[in-house]
Amino acid sequence: MYNLQLDFEQARTRHLLFKTKLRSVLYGSEIDTKSVISYADCAVSKWIYEHALKAYGHIPEMHQLKLVHINLHESAQELVRLYKDGKIDKARRGLSNLELIADHFAALLTVVELKLQLSNYPAAAIRDNEAVLNNTHKELLELHTSLHELDARIRKQTDELVSTQRGVENKLRNHFSHAPVAICILRGAEFVLELANDMYLQHIDKTADIVGKRLFEELPELEKQGVREMLNSVLDTGNPFVGTDVEIRMKRNGINETLYFNFVYKPLDDHETIPGIMIVCSEVTDQVIAKKAMIENQQRLNIAIEATALGTYEVNLKTAELVYSDRYLEIFGYAPHEKPGHKELVKCIHEDDVHIREQAFAIAFETSKLFYEVRIILRDQSVRWLRAFGKVFFDDKGTPEKMLGTVMDITKEKAAEEKIRKANEVLEIALQSAKLGTYELNIKSGKANFSLLCKEIFGFEPDKDVTLEDVRSSTHPDDKEITRSYMLEALANKQNYDAEYRIITADKSIRWISISGKGVYDAEGNVKKLIGVIENITDRKHAEDELNISVQKFRLLADSMPQFVWTGDTAGNLNYFNQSVFDYTGLTPAQIYLEGWLQIVHPDDREENIEKWMQAIQTGNDFIFEHRFKKNTGEYRWQLSRAIAQRNKTGEIQMWVGTSTDIQDQKTSAQKLEELIKERTKELKNANIELESMNQELRSFTYISSHDLQEPLRKIQTFISRIQNSDSGTLSKEGANYFARIQQSANKMKTLINDLLTYSRTSATEKVFEKTNLNLLLHEIKTEFTEVLKEKNGSLEISNLPEINAIPFQLRQLFINLISNAIKFSRPSVPPVIKISSAILLGRDTDNANAHENELYHQIIVSDNGIGFDPSYKDKIFEVFQRLHPKTEYEGTGIGLSICTKIAQNHNGFISASGELNKGAAFTIYLPLLK
Repeated sequence: MYNLQLDFEQARTRHLLFKTKLRSVLYGSEIDTKSVISYADCAVSKWIYEHALKAYGHIPEMHQLKLVHINLHESAQELVRLYKDGKIDKARRGLSNLELIADHFAALLTVVELKLQLSNYPAAAIRDNEAVLNNTHKELLELHTSLHELDARIRKQTDELVSTQRGVENKLRNHFSHAPVAICILRGAEFVLELANDMYLQHIDKTADIVGKRLFEELPELEKQGVREMLNSVLDTGNPFVGTDVEIRMKRNGINETLYFNFVYKPLDDHETIPGIMIVCSEVTDQVIAKKAMIENQQRLNIAIEATALGTYEVNLKTAELVYSDRYLEIFGYAPHEKPGHKELVKCIHEDDVHIREQAFAIAFETSKLFYEVRIILRDQSVRWLRAFGKVFFDDKGTPEKMLGTVMDITKEKAAEEKIRKANEVLEIALQSAKLGTYELNIKSGKANFSLLCKEIFGFEPDKDVTLEDVRSSTHPDDKEITRSYMLEALANKQNYDAEYRIITADKSIRWISISGKGVYDAEGNVKKLIGVIENITDRKHAEDELNISVQKFRLLADSMPQFVWTGDTAGNLNYFNQSVFDYTGLTPAQIYLEGWLQIVHPDDREENIEKWMQAIQTGNDFIFEHRFKKNTGEYRWQLSRAIAQRNKTGEIQMWVGTSTDIQDQKTSAQKLEELIKERTKELKNANIELESMNQELRSFTYISSHDLQEPLRKIQTFISRIQNSDSGTLSKEGANYFARIQQSANKMKTLINDLLTYSRTSATEKVFEKTNLNLLLHEIKTEFTEVLKEKNGSLEISNLPEINAIPFQLRQLFINLISNAIKFSRPSVPPVIKISSAILLGRDTDNANAHENELYHQIIVSDNGIGFDPSYKDKIFEVFQRLHPKTEYEGTGIGLSICTKIAQNHNGFISASGELNKGAAFTIYLPLLK
């Protein structure tokens, strides 16, 4: 035998010696268990680590061999533990599972040897022949001794068992029929069934009628499966036969099945004339299938490792020596022929992820399990994600000794996760915008995963662990059955479900919810869980209830009206008529709805009727039309029909509501009305002539006011001034006072006349609009108030103002009046601050009934910090001659603000005021935007 064969035969000998020692321990031998349970003290381990991995490590199966041997020792440790805990039978039964692992080890050993032989592995690489032979000889002697002792021990235990069984055989015969295992007794060379308990009959699918008949006549399928030979051997030798995981093919329930049994054929020494055999058996079909599945799974695992492109590694934690697969190197960007060290590979980890690996190793040294995900930077600076798994093994002192594991390239998975994360963010935003809560109900566990909004809808606390029972108990009692039936029907048909029902929240309030979802099913088609969304529709339901009530009230009211009332949809189809329509026409609802409403319209009016109705539907404008309707007597009477579109908040048409009013009497009196109109027209002409005459008189009054009335005032003022200047010394004190009061009254009269003229001109002057830049206009006006502002240490602040279409001199008068008032009504010792600003806003935002809702306006605000006024006078101050203060306190005629109002109206605008005592006032002018 050459060196290679000898080396592997030695390994097999050590492996066989390991199994023999383990059996000896489990059968009561008091040998040292170190070499059985300790990986480090095992002779096979020493062969693997001290020699084989160094010599044959280039063979991939050598590394698998090492992993299988570790698994073998872990299983041996468990069996020895069970034996020492007194679970002897369980430990011995576990030998069959361990044997499968041992066979796997032996198979891998043969594969490695064959690969070495095929590769013409040099003999010089093998250890010294003579030393190997000496070691092998010693190990064979030890194996022979161990086998001999094991055989003797098993024989002894078997003899003791046989002796014990003889004492209880009669008891077994009395009670075997109730035994929980299958038992039968066979007699003679023809193996006639003497007894068979219920369990045995159940195993072979027979009834008690089989007793007294030959076994192989009743079960002929056993003939060619070696059963007769085994039974003959027991009769001939008198030795029991033990069968483990024996395959038997037989027919049960009319079906040919492959079954597996553990059994004992025991000869009966009961002094009967005819020899007999007791069979005790148990079916282990499920266990054997499970074992085979385990082997297949191991094979699949190996295939899966290759298919999933896993890289494997083993690192010596004491020396940092690393052994890895080609795929491991490939993940780190190295070729198979390159041999980077452990430190070099660790340096590839992204600097931001180094702490993740360190934390994972710290945990692994405590739990023996390693897991982490990090980024690595390849030599071309590209970045990859990898996932690492591992298991830490410890020495006898509990110090981490080595680690085995796998790594996987998860770069694509991470990219997909990022896409999913972004998609989930978008979905979450969409759900929040739509105010939808999400849920997931696990049918098996009874747990409910609710989003925060979902918990809020149900009235649960944010940190509550919601269960399926919580959801069920929240359902309103009146809605439980119908909701449950609908959902079960949808799930049974594997359809999505949508439902609206009531729930009772934790605070006992009732809410309406809309729930949509679908079932997730397992491979058998059973529902595993439900997923979907929930919306709180309480407000909508209340609105629908109110709408239904409103509709009922509307129809009740409509049916009580003598007018015709009707409604139509957005397409123009009429869908409701009140009772008056049916009473007038004599038609039934079926006749009108089926044959159409146009049948009651006069033929001459139908074409125009349809044209105007469709025009209203297309444009959304009101429908107004006069046409004739046929009465139940055959008479046609004139009707005035009006319809208005009912819109929602966004302006979309929801329906049309129309009425038809009998105007026959108005039509009959039309001629009389025309005659009255002619008469009224004549009267109007006469009134216009009279009005023109009055306007001429007004113009004459204006002339007199501006010339004739002011001329005597100017003379009075002139003569008084002369007397005061020339004769002031001769006047008594009282006389001088009278002259001063006359002068003051004359000045007030002049001011009053000027204000009245200004007010009249704002109405009578021709309105000539032109583009006016308010910035330029206000800065011109500001120069006029320079001295008085300087005198009062005041300021006039003008923001950027617009260009508008205006009557320039009137706007000039408006701003002069407002600025004058602001200065006049300033607070003593407080410098006046006047601010003028502007903005643009819609009419609906002006809070003024005169504004057009959808028209844009310039909003110009003139504010001050003066004495202000009581807000209750905000409308009264614009009336002519209205004063809020005595004449002795502040000068003025009470016409200035009335002029401002008139000017704003001349510009199709309006003015308003606001104020607060001792804090100031603000006057806001609204003028239409320049078009």
